[in-house]
Amino acid sequence: MAARLEKNLMRKSIQEELEKHGPVEDFKDFVWKMIQNTWKSIRIYQKEKPDVVHFLYGDIFYRFFGIGLELFKDYKVILTLHWAKTSPIGMLSTKFISGKVDKMVVHSDYFLGKLKKWFINNALHIEYPQFNAIEINSKEAARYWGLDEKIPVIACIGNTRYDKGLDILLEALKNVKVPFQLLIA
Repeated sequence: MAARLEKNLMRKSIQEELEKHGPVEDFKDFVWKMIQNTWKSIRIYQKEKPDVVHFLYGDIFYRFFGIGLELFKDYKVILTLHWAKTSPIGMLSTKFISGKVDKMVVHSDYFLGKLKKWFINNALHIEYPQFNAIEINSKEAARYWGLDEKIPVIACIGNTRYDKGLDILLEALKNVKVPFQLLIA
């Protein structure tokens, strides 16, 4: 009886410690947000009826071995992974994920080689775009994008994920008093 009481007190103490520092709540929030976002996505896809669903940050599916991806089985699913999970659990998760998508995109030959060693054959290497080596004629670009050459352009090029801060840029632009054009590409 005393041993069981001591064990319960220790379990309660550990639980209180975890809750005090937040990881349990953070994990619950993460799971809840992932479920909400998945359902929002499904409603959008049902309305828009796309041919392809591309998860640009597929790394989010590592934690739960791709759970939720089966909800998109009616679509061609492409998933981009940005980093290789090389632990045995990480490799197993990657293997589960690969079985739930049509294509996995990675950005390095190293990562593609790892996937092939794990017998994952539906991966494709696409190099990150290198903008610094591209010659751009500003007059042609303005004509192509329908921009006025006399008004300064603020360009936001690349992914529009939340962590890129596009919302911060839009909020800051409210205070700009001179004419400008915003190009998001």
